[in-house]
Amino acid sequence: MAVKNLHRPLFLTIWLIMLTFYTAWVILTTIPHLAKYNIDFWQQSLIDINLLTKIYFLVMLIQLVGIILLWNWRKIGFSLYAICIGVACLLHLISIGFNVFNLISIGTDILISIHAISLVILYIAMVPVWKNFK
Repeated sequence: MAVKNLHRPLFLTIWLIMLTFYTAWVILTTIPHLAKYNIDFWQQSLIDINLLTKIYFLVMLIQLVGIILLWNWRKIGFSLYAICIGVACLLHLISIGFNVFNLISIGTDILISIHAISLVILYIAMVPVWKNFK
């Protein structure tokens, strides 16, 4: 069976490289600091920060697997990436609490915006070559 030569557009290649490095950076540097959030007393009994850290670490590993699958022209990689972004944003909101003042903070807005924008840009970059994905 002959392997067909699939041409990946330059923008998609650059974007996948950036997503790979970003996810690897999050795994290597942000995970140890995730438990340092200042949580209110009432949340201490409801939320186990160590559990959230482990779940977030697992989500980032699955996101990295999704990106690797995208490198290998697999559609399931996009689905994994999209689900992981949703779960990561939800975990971030849970870790800081659903307080209105926390939700309008700059850090939360930037984190959620980066994830959402990266998903939209990835989809736009994939549309022209969607037929190449299996």
